[in-house]
Amino acid sequence: MAGCKDMTLMEMAVGSMLCVFMQHQNENGKLCSDAFKEILAEQMPSFNEACAENKDEIFKKIDVNKDGTLDFPEFCSLVCSFACANHAILEEVMKCAKEKHGKP
Repeated sequence: MAGCKDMTLMEMAVGSMLCVFMQHQNENGKLCSDAFKEILAEQMPSFNEACAENKDEIFKKIDVNKDGTLDFPEFCSLVCSFACANHAILEEVMKCAKEKHGKP
């Protein structure tokens, strides 16, 4: 794998997702429901507000293997679903960032 200085934006994005996951994982390398809710509050506040009443249902839905925890692929599914559902909003945010800072 390329050195850190050669990482692409996509590699950094996936790495960031993994770092967030690892900061909240339990001793089995998975997220419990409380850790999932903590990530939503800390890292995805707009999504957290939008699903305030449905967090337990969302957790159960993305817990594909129904083991009561989320592994990294299940967690990634949530993040990617969020990105897909909010594509237009994310495009606007990136345009604003580019205008403000000259780059995304």
